[in-house]
Amino acid sequence: MNIAAISGNLTRDPELRTTPSGVPVCTVRLAVNGMGRGGREEAGYINVVSFGAGAEAAAKVLTKGWLVEVQNGRLEWHEWTDKHDQTRESYQVIGDIKFLAAPKEREDGFAPATDVPAEASDFAPAEQRVPVGAGAGNTPAADDDIPF
Repeated sequence: MNIAAISGNLTRDPELRTTPSGVPVCTVRLAVNGMGRGGREEAGYINVVSFGAGAEAAAKVLTKGWLVEVQNGRLEWHEWTDKHDQTRESYQVIGDIKFLAAPKEREDGFAPATDVPAEASDFAPAEQRVPVGAGAGNTPAADDDIPF
């Protein structure tokens, strides 16, 4: 059984794109506390991909710093080639994003600090990020929805 449920803060604003057949796809990167080795309270970082109407809502509402939870998720291995022609690989979570709490920037005008540079991106190129078998919500996509 492959079930993933995580919560964390967005390290940057969401990226929204659509598949060739028009299915919205939102990718976010979360900082998740408690991912250190040996029980250390270090933050770890993981990409989350959501599809459909929930993806559109996430892209419209969420910004860097939001606390979110991923529901109905599954863990997936992901490989891509970066702009330097190097093979990259990581795990990502495919699931539905639930909004939990807005960042403090909504109150005082400043985003919370993060140790991840804003220009750093571990996202695969847009045309290669949609995983095989991913579709609206956590259901499989039709072959026409896969952009490669």
